[in-house]
Order: sequence, then C-alpha cells, then structure tokens
Amino acid sequence: ANTWLQLSAGKVYIRKAFHQLGVQRELNKTLDIANICIDEDKRGKGYFTELLDAIYRIACKYNMSLYIENVLDQRFQSFFLKKGFMPAYHDLCFYKFFKL
Repeated sequence: ANTWLQLSAGKVYIRKAFHQLGVQRELNKTLDIANICIDEDKRGKGYFTELLDAIYRIACKYNMSLYIENVLDQRFQSFFLKKGFMPAYHDLCFYKFFKL
C-alpha cells in the first residue's frame, strides 16, 4: 500500500515494492521511502534519524529491506552511507538489507 504517514515533525511517503539489490541483484521485498518532509523548525534535531530508524525496524519486522529513493542532497548521501546503507544500481538510491 502506498501512503503518506503524518508525523508530529512532518510526513513521509512509503510504499511496498520489489527491487533487485546486492551484488547478485536478487529480487528483494522492500519498504520504500519515496518522499520525506520534515518541518523546517524540526530540522537538525534528530527527527529524521529517529524516523529512519523506526521505519527500518518496521521493515525488518516484515522481512523487508529498506530502500530510499532519489537522494539528491550530497549531505544525505553521505549520511546514508554512514548509517550502513548501500548505493543501489539506480543513481541516487540507497538500500539496507533487513536483519532478523
């Protein structure tokens, strides 16, 4: 299901999908984050990190990898790499396999 999640600090658009990930490019069930809107007065206060961690836990609960679409900001590209995400085969997208 595709949906906007409304949060106290903003909103995020997520959907279930399938992507070919990893070296073997195997088809993986994913929870995609397609759009994130954090309210300006909440930025830089850790809301995004908390949100990302919560969505990753949800994805893992359902044996889904987390896929982030179209990361245009270089600062966020570095952030995702530091958080253990891998670059996907599509430019500017990142993923993290689920943990059991």
